[in-house]
Amino acid sequence: MGKTILLVDDEVEITDIHQRYLVQAGYQVLVAHDGVEALEIFKRKAIDLIITDIMMPRMDGYDLISEVQYQSPDQPFLFITAKTSEQDKIYGLSLGADDFIAKPFSPRELVLRVHNILRRLHRGGESEVVSLGDLRMNHSSHEVQVGDVALDLTVKSFELLWLLASNPERVFSKTDLYE
Repeated sequence: MGKTILLVDDEVEITDIHQRYLVQAGYQVLVAHDGVEALEIFKRKAIDLIITDIMMPRMDGYDLISEVQYQSPDQPFLFITAKTSEQDKIYGLSLGADDFIAKPFSPRELVLRVHNILRRLHRGGESEVVSLGDLRMNHSSHEVQVGDVALDLTVKSFELLWLLASNPERVFSKTDLYE
């Protein structure tokens, strides 16, 4: 299964088109139509990349990304938006956006930009950090945090938790876990 992308836009027709192209490119795509819905999905699923519009009801893209970064500071994201002033672009990029795409744009361009971002982020193997809900794990330092609480795990416990958190959609047999 490909990387998981959270696509957030209040324009249903646009999300349908973008989702279709991203799925055809091999990505798993979860869709939300506002920032509140996106935040709920983000808390439950492991997301490799967030693609979000800025202007949305209930919670805009800027507020969504601020909330996401509070929980997962290294979460990759890109903005897709009709807000194209220099000030908007600078603000979005200053929040840490990996890219900023002005509407309208080709869905094929979006797929290529997503591919390039994920390739750069995962060059050299697996991600060193896993975030799943309140759980945050750093493989290189063996640090584990749940919410604001740091956990002290044995090496074996860490590796087992890493395996499970890195593959949230997979069911493991007892034999798999013993190996």
